Amino acid sequence: MENIKKLHKDFNKHLSNLAVANFKLHNVHWNVAGPNFIAIHEFTEKLYDEVFENFDQVAEHQKMYEALPFVKMSEYLENATIKEINSKPFNTKEALDTVKEILDVLREDATELRNECDEAGWFSAVGMLEGHIESYNKHIWMIRQMGE
Repeated sequence: MENIKKLHKDFNKHLSNLAVANFKLHNVHWNVAGPNFIAIHEFTEKLYDEVFENFDQVAEHQKMYEALPFVKMSEYLENATIKEINSKPFNTKEALDTVKEILDVLREDATELRNECDEAGWFSAVGMLEGHIESYNKHIWMIRQMGE
């Protein structure tokens, strides 16, 4: 249990990235324009719903192990490595590039955290994060296919 408690800081960093990613995905969703608008609009809606579900799972997993997840936007913004962007029109390429950047960070975060949890013997967290990583990998693959 002591090894698990040491990981809560990293969980809150990941939670922060999920929170900022959710808003950033909404920005792209609302502001994408041009060819393939409908496909990207629908894709980003699916993604922000999934990212929010992951956000909720991570926070609830922390609570199950007696940790307090961050709850304030100021905490998320201070601890996230994903940064906010201003509202603007996004063409298809900009939208896909922005979404891929978000997914790359979430995948990297989740992978590092998954490995730390494995070393600590926190196997319920490992399983949860592996599911998130698998989904990020699939979405990144889909974006690469759209861009070629």
